Amino acid sequence: MSTLQALSAAETELKAECIAAVREGMDAFTKVGRALLEIRESRLYRDTHATFEEFCRDEFGMKRQRAYQLIDAASTVDESPECQKFLTSESQARELAKVEPEARAEVLQRAADSGKRSEEHTSELQSQFRISYAVFCLKK
Repeated sequence: MSTLQALSAAETELKAECIAAVREGMDAFTKVGRALLEIRESRLYRDTHATFEEFCRDEFGMKRQRAYQLIDAASTVDESPECQKFLTSESQARELAKVEPEARAEVLQRAADSGKRSEEHTSELQSQFRISYAVFCLKK
């Protein structure tokens, strides 16, 4: 079992900023995901909690899986900034994460061209591109 560790003044300030971002921006999944990632990676929870999971549960009423979904969605947007204009929800970003990074812009462009922006449509396109990418790799 881990022991709690004191945070430096700078870490305490960063933790407070991250907590505020999560509380104020639950709609803005990229901001929330980035803040959760910073808390996890910098272990900014260690002064009050032994684990990131415990911290998320107690501080935000959020299960570990949900925190990681938000982190993954934000990371997808950060890895493919050209896709940001197409995404309307965090669940779309999670579906897009299943697509190879080099195919993401095209998947979203097709979705935008069709006028559909649902997670189901993004998932359908993602499946098509996964097959296309596999064929491309086999031809190499």
